[in-house]
Amino acid sequence: MKFLDKRSNKIKNAYSIEESEGKILIRFTETGKTYAYNPENIEIIGKSQTVNSNRVYRFK
Repeated sequence: MKFLDKRSNKIKNAYSIEESEGKILIRFTETGKTYAYNPENIEIIGKSQTVNSNRVYRFK
């Protein structure tokens, strides 16, 4: 899964993306640390650009 970091204007790869408590949680590797982003600061690139609390995206 790829996303655009609007703060740096860079496209990044993510292992998983999910929403929790108003933040977008992104993990870059399977066992890596989870980073929290404000939803206004990222744009998900791919087939489905909707992130909600019931869906978890994984990049393999």
